[in-house]
Amino acid sequence: MKIGLALSGGTLRGFAHIGVLEVLLDAGIEADVVAGTSVGSIVGAMYALGYSPNLMSQLVCSFPGPKLIDWSLPAWSLAKIVLLFPFYYLGVVKDISRLLPMGLIAGDKLESYLRKLFKLTPVRKPVPLYVITTDLYTADTVIFTNDKNHEMQRTQSQQVYSQPRTVILPIDDLPSVVRASASIPGVFKPKQMGRHVLIDGGQRNNVPVDILYNIGCQKIIAVDLHRGSIHSNSIETFVDVFNRSMDIMMEDLSALRLSKYQFFPIIPKIEGVTWTSFNKIEYCLEIGRQTARDALPALRKYLQST
Repeated sequence: MKIGLALSGGTLRGFAHIGVLEVLLDAGIEADVVAGTSVGSIVGAMYALGYSPNLMSQLVCSFPGPKLIDWSLPAWSLAKIVLLFPFYYLGVVKDISRLLPMGLIAGDKLESYLRKLFKLTPVRKPVPLYVITTDLYTADTVIFTNDKNHEMQRTQSQQVYSQPRTVILPIDDLPSVVRASASIPGVFKPKQMGRHVLIDGGQRNNVPVDILYNIGCQKIIAVDLHRGSIHSNSIETFVDVFNRSMDIMMEDLSALRLSKYQFFPIIPKIEGVTWTSFNKIEYCLEIGRQTARDALPALRKYLQST
């Protein structure tokens, strides 16, 4: 039996993935292949490399968080915008938006962190990995993989995708690929890789169940962080509006895509966690653990069914 594991995006809610994996591995349930989007690609990469659940939990608890934020707008550029604003107001300058960067955060510090993270010693046998990204200009889904057998499935997979095109590329540099998958639009600058300008894979495929289905997985476990997210009624800032808007879009896209496939969902109920909630890492871990524990009896039946 080939078991596939799909890990969704979901900003810092993604730490719940690790709580889920702790419980699954302790129960002797291991995936033969993993597909991840955005933060799911970060956790998925650690899983695919063969890291232990305990190591992943330790790494998450020491996550540097705010120290990885490298603002992409230099002080002189911000000063220039402020100085030009009166001229824009008077109509002398027509458009100052062109002075703004493609993302608030450059992402170089995150990529450097991932480069160190992925050099640790594994304790389990590595498994194939699929990382989902989106091409900003062509709207193609760009999938990076280290699975040497993916070529056999390319024609089959392209027949069922609804998006404009699916491009499958090898993983030549894992930190760059994962950083591209986690490039939340407007927050992180897009990642240039060859001819592709890449943003968060969730724009096309936030819960990559279909990827696993089309490479021949017979059983698929999907950890979906968007369907279970609980939102506060207090939406006060543009950040709140952006976060909630992204979640609404992800929910609709995922519901449409996932309706075509049979899989086992694990849906952690996470409340009030956004991409800046670094103080809720332990909370997300524990929610993931508890959700997986509750799901274990039904999951065992699913895996044993024909």
